[in-house]
Formats: sequence, C-alpha cells, structure tokens
Amino acid sequence: MVNILAVIVSAVASFIVGSIWFHPRVFGNTWMHLIGKTHEQLKGPKKAMMMVVIPSLVMPIAIGILYNHVDTSSQNTVIGIALLVWLVVICATSSEMIFENRPRKLWVINSIHQLINILVVSYIMALWR
Repeated sequence: MVNILAVIVSAVASFIVGSIWFHPRVFGNTWMHLIGKTHEQLKGPKKAMMMVVIPSLVMPIAIGILYNHVDTSSQNTVIGIALLVWLVVICATSSEMIFENRPRKLWVINSIHQLINILVVSYIMALWR
C-alpha cells in the first residue's frame, strides 16, 4: 500500500524543486537558451504543466511500491535506492540527448535536477510509509 498523502506531498515538492531549479535566476535562463526557447515562448505553458502532473504522481507511487519491498529505516538505503532510480532515469534519457545532439550542459542541468527531485521524493516516500 502506498500512502496517498505522501504521493500528493511528493508531487507538490517536485513542482517546488522544479520551479526553483528552473527559475531564471538559477538555471532557467541557461536552460531556455540551451533548448532554443525564449521566455515569451514558454510563458503560460498550461498544457505542459498539466501533463507534468502525471509523472509527478507516478514517480512517488513507483518509489512507494519499491519501498514496500525494502527496509527503508536506514538513510543509506533510501539514498542508495534514490541513486539507483536516478541512474536508470539518466541511462534512459542519455541516448536521446546524444542522438538529438543536445548540449552537454543541458544534460547536466536536467540530470542534476532529476537527482535532486528523486532524492526529495524518495525521502518523503520513505518517511511517510
């Protein structure tokens, strides 16, 4: 069983992490430049934001299911599983970045964002089991 409140809090936390990470004063301007978009082009992306809700809910559910089979009382276990999940995500998306000939800096910005996001979600799901 997965704690639904933890899933909702994780999804909100994921949005908070993303809004901080991609804020123009953090990595937002660099990220927009690397994807070839302007602030005006991305202003009010309601459809994209609504579509991001789905993975923001699915990820904590998947991590919660995984944690149902593992003892998460150790912080090292939570970090280890989060790193393994991140590694799977990075391996899955790296080939796209390579074949799309995207800048390495974009891959680093996105990859570190995913690491932070997965760590936050993992901790929430482990603490609220």
